[in-house]
Amino acid sequence: MLHFVFQSPHFEGHGGIGRFFSSWGGEALYNSHEEDQETGPILRNIGTPCIIQANIPICALAKNYLVNKMVRIYFKKRGLKTEEPTRHEDYTKKPIPADDIVAIHRYPQKQFLKLSGCKKWRPEHQIDL
Repeated sequence: MLHFVFQSPHFEGHGGIGRFFSSWGGEALYNSHEEDQETGPILRNIGTPCIIQANIPICALAKNYLVNKMVRIYFKKRGLKTEEPTRHEDYTKKPIPADDIVAIHRYPQKQFLKLSGCKKWRPEHQIDL
């Protein structure tokens, strides 16, 4: 299962993606192990943070409210106001074919730094590999 955000990752900031890049696996892992003296360092050394750009068919997504957000974006761009959020994150419920992977940007490649915005995070939150 892959988790995707449907906006530029820098909008997510450290609070949205930073801990994922440094302590892997999402909340289930980093909330329980990030500060642990033994398992924390292991999590921080699992691999290299990457941003994957992919073409994701709507039918591959697990949640079914993306269409509502797309309609809100359409209205918002035409000057109508909405209090509902338009940012979207989701995960896939089907495998993503290799042909649908557009690019993989690895830390510390220039495009990774640009897309994540991680160099603008406070020093204590910057990715340190």
